[in-house]
Amino acid sequence: MADYDSGGGLPLPAILAIGGLLFLYLFVLKPLLAWAGENPLLFMAMFAITAMAVGGAAMFFLMMKMQESRGGGSGGQVSFHGSEPSGIGSLFSAKRHGTSPLGYWRPRGIHVFSDAAVENGGRRRLPEKKEEISMDVPEAVAEVINAFRPSGDGASESRYRLELKDWLKKSFPKLHVELHTSHALPSLSVEKVAIELQSHETMKQPKAVIEKCQKYADEYRNLVVVIAGARFSGEKYEKSISGLENDFGNVIVVLKY
Repeated sequence: MADYDSGGGLPLPAILAIGGLLFLYLFVLKPLLAWAGENPLLFMAMFAITAMAVGGAAMFFLMMKMQESRGGGSGGQVSFHGSEPSGIGSLFSAKRHGTSPLGYWRPRGIHVFSDAAVENGGRRRLPEKKEEISMDVPEAVAEVINAFRPSGDGASESRYRLELKDWLKKSFPKLHVELHTSHALPSLSVEKVAIELQSHETMKQPKAVIEKCQKYADEYRNLVVVIAGARFSGEKYEKSISGLENDFGNVIVVLKY
């Protein structure tokens, strides 16, 4: 086919576009309008059904996108980042009593879930044997601690530790749960998961917390930092101890308000 020379007239794409529009008008739109004039009620019914179908499909895809962006596509399962070896997450509990939305924060995204998933059977089966221990254990420990409620609002630190130890023992009956008193060891531990109990006040000096945790980093692969009386967002606490992500395979921050 020889090259088209417009000779100063319309370019070939414009001519083809005009021809296509004329074809659509003469052989599609014009007969359709004539038929619609003869059958107005049927045309309006078909138009309404088509509009409803297109609108419904658009709403469906929009809801799917919103669900994915909220991390809700896991079938009721809690989404954690155990597959990210150096990530730091935050497990949020908005209030001390009752059920409330939970958010799971991590540097590369926000995953929101609700403890309603736990009530509806979405809670994972807790590991019972040592051979079942995997990267899911730190998240399971954080989930159990998040659900922990001391017997009194004004519980002392020693009482808080003892009650938390009993709570962990009931939750992991076949795993080794230990309460430590040495400054060179974590507050508690579940197998090789270190649990460091801190408060909003002690977190004002994060360097001291980091140095303490680094003392036992060689012995414990994963770390769960529990912050009692939290007042800031998970992101702020995470940044204050971000250096620990190089010492532990998995670091999770549990905020207790």
